[in-house]
Amino acid sequence: MRNMTLKWICCGFLALALAACSSVPHRIAVLEEAQATVSRVDQDPLAGEVAGDELQDAKLALRRAELAHAEGDDLDLVRHEAAMALRHAEIADERIAEERAQRELAQSEARRKAIVLEAREHEAERAKALARAREHEADLAKTIAVAREAEAEQAKALAEERRQEAEMSQLLAAERSREAELRTAEAKEAKQMAAEQAAEAQQAKALAEQRSHEIEAREREADQANQRAEAALQEARELEAALAELQAERTDRGMVLTLGDVLFDTDKAELKPGADLTLDRLVAFMNDYPERELRIEGHTDSRGPDEYNLTLSERRANAVRVALIARGVSAERLQSIGLGERYPVASNDSSAGQQQNRRVEIVVSDAEGEFPPAAVRTAGR
Repeated sequence: MRNMTLKWICCGFLALALAACSSVPHRIAVLEEAQATVSRVDQDPLAGEVAGDELQDAKLALRRAELAHAEGDDLDLVRHEAAMALRHAEIADERIAEERAQRELAQSEARRKAIVLEAREHEAERAKALARAREHEADLAKTIAVAREAEAEQAKALAEERRQEAEMSQLLAAERSREAELRTAEAKEAKQMAAEQAAEAQQAKALAEQRSHEIEAREREADQANQRAEAALQEARELEAALAELQAERTDRGMVLTLGDVLFDTDKAELKPGADLTLDRLVAFMNDYPERELRIEGHTDSRGPDEYNLTLSERRANAVRVALIARGVSAERLQSIGLGERYPVASNDSSAGQQQNRRVEIVVSDAEGEFPPAAVRTAGR
């Protein structure tokens, strides 16, 4: 359905252009550029997968341009069909590039996650191994302490037995008693050391668990960041599609939609009914993106007095603004200004150039409602 709508719009603009434009110098460059671009995009392995419809439209438009040129038809028709083919091919090329970039991003992110996960697992294993080693040291210290306590008890028993056997051996018994007491002290010290080592092991275990929780928290944060990035990417894609449907062009001033003078009668500022479709689509876009604002600029050719052209451009820009407000768009989101003949896009020496200069340009703001510095123009009264 979207392709059919674009085709009808293209046909409508073609009819208006053929009816309004006068003859211009013979130019084949756009046809050659369209042929080269369509051929290049068609050879891309991703073309059929992600941009089949746009590429097919480009091929059909190029075929019509080549046929018209071969049959000697009007060059305006050849240029228009070639330009349509070039535009569809460029859109297909942009989608292919976006898909390729997205796939490379996904691969890079997967590799990064694998590296991070491996490092975290390695760190966790090291912490666990350290905890096990300290637990083993604590167990060994406990065993030594128990053994030394047993030895001390045996020494005491032996000393008492020998004291009873002979009073002459009292000195030796006393010496052994002192030795036993020393071993008891050493055993107590070893027991205390074992308790300290056990506490350290417990602390190491708690630290390992804490680090494990931190790793899990970081993984959750990474997942949330990925989800936010995916949502932002999806929103950007939807915005790009909406602007493409409006036939807006990306410029250094931002996204710009151009309304030709065919929407107004000569020297008039009242919109014709033919503008309803474009305005309705623009209103739908503004409803879908309530954070966006519009700057509406009226332009004229150089014929007539400067003050008259400036006033006419102001009236036409305001007519578009009033029409959007009538369709429910908040007035606070709309700026309108007349710029007269100050910013031509073509030479005013021909009727075709004059017609290009008689236009209304609509500049779309960014997501914060701001316009780039290049978007702000003044009438320079």
